[in-house]
Amino acid sequence: QSDQADLLYDLLNSFSLLKTPEEAAVFVTDLLTSDEVKFLSKRLRIAKLLLSNTGYTEISRALKVSPVTIAKVSAWLKESGAGIKRVISKLPERKKGKVGHDFPRYFWPGRLLEDFEKEAIKGKEKQLHGVLKKLSEKDVIRHREDEVYRESR
Repeated sequence: QSDQADLLYDLLNSFSLLKTPEEAAVFVTDLLTSDEVKFLSKRLRIAKLLLSNTGYTEISRALKVSPVTIAKVSAWLKESGAGIKRVISKLPERKKGKVGHDFPRYFWPGRLLEDFEKEAIKGKEKQLHGVLKKLSEKDVIRHREDEVYRESR
């Protein structure tokens, strides 16, 4: 049990050291497989949707998860969900969308800022795709390692 406490201590402190989404992306990519990231991401989204009063059917369709999975997350939220509720309440909205360019010239400074923001969003999107690519590459390497290990036995 002491070993488990030490493991958990290191994990929790590791997360607390991350200051930016970029640092978190690198850390998560290094630490988890793509399936683990997918499972954790879906659980977080299920919780977020449940907290916004989205129904089981809609969640199940949108995320391709079973009602049983949704019920588990719902039970966690009801029993001891203070931590996840706090995190979800602080999550920023992921910025998406397109804005037209047919504005009068006096809107130009605002448009310039929007263009900068769009470029920043594109950068974040590229970064997210890069993280997903790294996770896929990591899975391929792990599968090869598993095969080599099995063949050596």
